[in-house]
Amino acid sequence: MLFPILLLTLSLQQGTDSVVARANETIKTLADTTAVKRNGFRVLQFGQTRDLGPFQGQHWVDPIRVALTTKVDLTKPTFVMFLPLGDSLKPIGLAYSNMVGLGAALPSGLAGTPAEWHAHQFCRNVPGEGQVLADGTDDCADRGGTPVLGQIAMVHAWTVPNPDGPYAHDNPWLPFMATGLKNPPNPGGEERDRKSTRLNSSHTDISRMPSSA
Repeated sequence: MLFPILLLTLSLQQGTDSVVARANETIKTLADTTAVKRNGFRVLQFGQTRDLGPFQGQHWVDPIRVALTTKVDLTKPTFVMFLPLGDSLKPIGLAYSNMVGLGAALPSGLAGTPAEWHAHQFCRNVPGEGQVLADGTDDCADRGGTPVLGQIAMVHAWTVPNPDGPYAHDNPWLPFMATGLKNPPNPGGEERDRKSTRLNSSHTDISRMPSSA
């Protein structure tokens, strides 16, 4: 019984290593703002405020890919994530997304490897906020809004160390990287407040994409 389990574990690890390796190769071509702009990405921002989350860094988005992607291509991420370090930006990972219908099941893997996906829901008429990108249909309803269109199913592929895994929603080591401090063994894990990093507050720009994108 132990041998099949070891084979399965080895297979999953090899799959993860392969995906991360391909993400690392892809991010080399998107290593600075000049490169991402040339490839159709723009920084996420709402109003005059640019996206910047403590556990996710700064996201740059290709709006056309977000709107049109239905099948993930590891060489064509929909988001590039950066960590501000002084006057420069360090590439820290990629994100891939699919448009899925309301209430549809989220993908469970990335290129054949189990991965943690999360959903974002276009949400209108939120009291005091207007149109936002909520964390799924439940979050939209909880905030008094109305879900519209489909959902954005999204998965991160971190190209820097992450104690929560290469596909985790957050990377709790980013604040330590940003300040030059040594990474702790586990800075909070499941005790972190996921609400503090939800994308409706940091990714509102997606909900304002033109319908033609």
